[in-house]
Amino acid sequence: MKFLILSLISIISFAQIKTQFLTEFGEFSNASSFTIASNGILYVSDVNKNEISSFDTLGNKLKDVGGFGWQSGLFDQPVDIFANPLAVYVADKNNHRIQQFDRNLNFISSLSTRNDDFEKSFGYPLSVAVSNQGDLFILDGENTRVIKFDMFGNFLTSLGGIDGGNFKFKKPSSLSVDSRGLVFVSDYKTLNIFDSFGNGLNKVNFNHQIKSIRIIFNDYVIVTKNSIHKLIIENESLKIEFLEVPDVKVSDIKSALIFNHKLYLLLFNKIKVFSIVQ
Repeated sequence: MKFLILSLISIISFAQIKTQFLTEFGEFSNASSFTIASNGILYVSDVNKNEISSFDTLGNKLKDVGGFGWQSGLFDQPVDIFANPLAVYVADKNNHRIQQFDRNLNFISSLSTRNDDFEKSFGYPLSVAVSNQGDLFILDGENTRVIKFDMFGNFLTSLGGIDGGNFKFKKPSSLSVDSRGLVFVSDYKTLNIFDSFGNGLNKVNFNHQIKSIRIIFNDYVIVTKNSIHKLIIENESLKIEFLEVPDVKVSDIKSALIFNHKLYLLLFNKIKVFSIVQ
């Protein structure tokens, strides 16, 4: 696999990590995204049912909310979901908004700016994440960029748009933010890395399209069409680990994350859980 690293980060090593199947749970129609908060609650979005669901780490379902519609708490293709211990954020694609819920999936508020000035306008949101500082990042599918708002909904900056230069997006699909405020955006076969101010720092090119990036604490997991990778970034260097998963077609995986030394795989109809063999 070919990688291209720009700026500060260089590859120092490759490794392969084996996993062992533990359990599976969930009955989804067409799961699109999932995430897990530090309190161990896992949240899943389903674009066919237009629902979001919560589970504990043992796979016990806690709650379902949603259904098709335009009113608060309803969805028209909830394509992405992000959670922290206090709130859950859903990219409600065809309603052109981000909906916010509390950790028990009670509706709190929504953000929609499609009819505002172009600078802060977004439509068909594809992905959403919130930094530790409370800044909200939205992948704007209509204008092919990422927009950053503060915790009060005030526009701050944009990334990867028409003025993005070498970091101008072509076909972005997902984003995630790490604990340092670095922003990771997948753009077809390229992973773009920005600082918290929106300055492009690095690029990593893969041979195949990136389907998902999930960052939970310091575990960075990327799924492409043919492989699962764990990235470790430290001391301005990048270590790439390949995760081997038995009896699962990587092409069937929608997304993946690591939590408490376990690998969670989101398929269209269920979640599979594996232990990571050291």
